[in-house]
Amino acid sequence: MDKPSTPLTPSKTWPFVAWDRAEAFTFNHVAYGPGIPLRVYDATSGWSPEIVERTTISAAQAGSAVERVVATRGTLEVSKCAFPRHAVVLYAGDTPVGSVNVCFECGDILVWPEFEPPASGPTAERRLRQQMKAYKRVFPEWERFFRDDLGFPLTPPAPP
Repeated sequence: MDKPSTPLTPSKTWPFVAWDRAEAFTFNHVAYGPGIPLRVYDATSGWSPEIVERTTISAAQAGSAVERVVATRGTLEVSKCAFPRHAVVLYAGDTPVGSVNVCFECGDILVWPEFEPPASGPTAERRLRQQMKAYKRVFPEWERFFRDDLGFPLTPPAPP
């Protein structure tokens, strides 16, 4: 993570650090390949080199993004594609503290930091059922947010 300019304040809600501003991004308007980051930002890889557009979003829009992450309990991989091209990054000052990355081609949602540790057995099955129920409500909200509220196309431009 970028070195914080001020100490980070813990929070009980994802991303588990108090945030004060947010931006929305489009990225990865390239063909999928080795080494292409799947998150616009995370503590391991830093910033994606494939950022296309970024815009400040309101606190209410950022709060809705957090609510969607909480509803789906974080990352939800519904396919094996996972090549997100849209993201929201939450900041504490100038320090990124959370990102949610959405793939409109396959429907996967990848978050950093993780919402909760992985589960196994019956717990994992129960969690997945809960996540899928929330996903059916939340995914169209992501589409409306990026397409209608921000004017970002949901598919990348066709190659020249």
